Amino acid sequence: MARTHKLKRNLGLFLITLFALGNIVGAGIYSLIGKVAGESGLSTPLAFIIAMFIASFSALSFAELTSRRPYSEGVSAYVHSAFKRKWASLIVGLLMSAATIVSAATLARAFGGYLNSATGLAIPIASTLVIAAFGILAFIGIEESLKFSAGHTIIEIIGLLAIVWFGRAVFSDLPTKLGQIFDLSSVGIGGVMTGAFLAFYAYIGIEDAVHLSEETKKTRVTMPRAIVLSIVISTVLYILISVVAVFSIPIDQLSSSNAPLSLVFSKVANSPAWIITIVALTATAGGVLAHVLSGSRLLYGMAEAGWINKRLAVVHEKRKTPALAIIFVVVIASLLAIFLDLTFLAATTSYLILFIFSLVNLSLIIIKLNKKNKNKPTQDKNIFKVSIIIPTLGLLFSLVLLTSESINLLRRLF
Repeated sequence: MARTHKLKRNLGLFLITLFALGNIVGAGIYSLIGKVAGESGLSTPLAFIIAMFIASFSALSFAELTSRRPYSEGVSAYVHSAFKRKWASLIVGLLMSAATIVSAATLARAFGGYLNSATGLAIPIASTLVIAAFGILAFIGIEESLKFSAGHTIIEIIGLLAIVWFGRAVFSDLPTKLGQIFDLSSVGIGGVMTGAFLAFYAYIGIEDAVHLSEETKKTRVTMPRAIVLSIVISTVLYILISVVAVFSIPIDQLSSSNAPLSLVFSKVANSPAWIITIVALTATAGGVLAHVLSGSRLLYGMAEAGWINKRLAVVHEKRKTPALAIIFVVVIASLLAIFLDLTFLAATTSYLILFIFSLVNLSLIIIKLNKKNKNKPTQDKNIFKVSIIIPTLGLLFSLVLLTSESINLLRRLF
């Protein structure tokens, strides 16, 4: 692929890691902990562990692929390297674009839910406002956006650690609680797997960081490290928070709340819910920004590669940001946030991402097996590499979770 580099390369490990971490955490625990609890009950921590186990293999595959092909279009470039078919790259890129835009709408709805609980402002209005606001910030500049995002991430992690600290009493009888977590008699394996399917959304974000590859310094080394660090940190936080949540609040209350972690904080800290509501608003808003950034870069990368309309590759002369791609993401995400609810949006995103993760793992398997793919970029000593077992397991587990949830969906429908 003939490439011309137009974007400004000024992002280091710290900002990229915080971007990925903020995207993951904002996308998951603040927005969906209640919905996961509604499906998995006291086994919610187990659902998050299963989701992490599945996501980790795919995360490592992303780490190697972005080191091999550090381009803004991300998944499309990986599929193109494996299959050498423009149509396959185009389809996957469009699916990834759809997943990113739907995810932005999902987090905007979650933001609207928290703001509605605090102010009464209608969820569709709040959702649209936050998408538009961060569309403007994304246009202003990538470095400004990521510094803002880093601040959001630090605040949301402090909020989660505060909940764990004030709720630490639930860990006093851990052996008994572990027995309850692994007792599936009330929800069944189907309930846990459905919860894991929703919880998988909590790890969506690892794939978004790769769309900033062309704006990252020493990207072949920096990006894989950021992906691994963000997965490790987010997993520890998820397990701790889910244990505190399900053992502090009745499951029916947790699952029906528009602001589940505000409810948890109010109970464990004996403090007004508005404190953590502000943190939750910060977290979900930061996630919206992350998806607007990654979605616009994905469209830019595909347009720059000649796979979609070249107008989406237009970069603002002064700001050095993909202006038309940002506008496109903002408009479509706003429409989705207005007309669709949180659970539907999250489930749709999970389906799309699981399918894409399957293709990403398959692509890495093909690249590793095909000696012809040992071209100049892959000979670089800085390439991050994993065993072929990693993408094989990533493909297997992604397909298992996708199949399991499809069967559960058919059972509910028929």
